[in-house]
Amino acid sequence: MTTYNIAYYQCVVHAHRAEAASVLNLYDEDGKRRGTLSFYPDGTYLSGASEDKSEGIVFLKLPVSRFAFTVDVLRNESPIYLTYESPEIAYLSTGEREPVGAGDAS
Repeated sequence: MTTYNIAYYQCVVHAHRAEAASVLNLYDEDGKRRGTLSFYPDGTYLSGASEDKSEGIVFLKLPVSRFAFTVDVLRNESPIYLTYESPEIAYLSTGEREPVGAGDAS
């Protein structure tokens, strides 16, 4: 299992691309790219996650309907971890348990 602490992200939205419509590149605290999340049109067949062990980069493919949610998590949560276990098990996660309703305005 590989896990990276994600400190920064870069958003790329393509105007006229048949493949991934949007991409989020994820970076560690040293500025090294540790992940690429590619977002494809809903309904597109998405193969499993992959890892380039020599470069230390995890690649995930997601439906574009998950893009806004993923950006929201990256903007509003910390710490964030990117974990790769296998092509079937790879994910972003928050680092700690958070109290229910902690971000809601009263």
